Amino acid sequence: MPKGSSVPLHIHELEDEIFHVLEGKVELILGEKTIQGKKGDIIYLPRGIPHGIKTLGNETAKVLNYVIPGKNFEEFFTKMNEIGLDSSVEEKAKIGNEHKIRFL
Repeated sequence: MPKGSSVPLHIHELEDEIFHVLEGKVELILGEKTIQGKKGDIIYLPRGIPHGIKTLGNETAKVLNYVIPGKNFEEFFTKMNEIGLDSSVEEKAKIGNEHKIRFL
């Protein structure tokens, strides 16, 4: 994740996630909690809980993301790549809704 980047709060209805911080530092919002992760930390994010992530400090972060089960999430990312980063919030939300991923 580039320095200063973030993923907004969202909810997965179908998948659990696990973040393994390989480099740098991140901050995760997980429900009502704020968690800071550093190199070596592994953080479990159960489905149905609002969560988001951002980098901390002046460095990039490398985070390995496990998604279980992964098929729906893979299809979500394929469609998001097709519309591109410059697409509207509405377009991104529509794809999220189609894959039971709600942005808050």
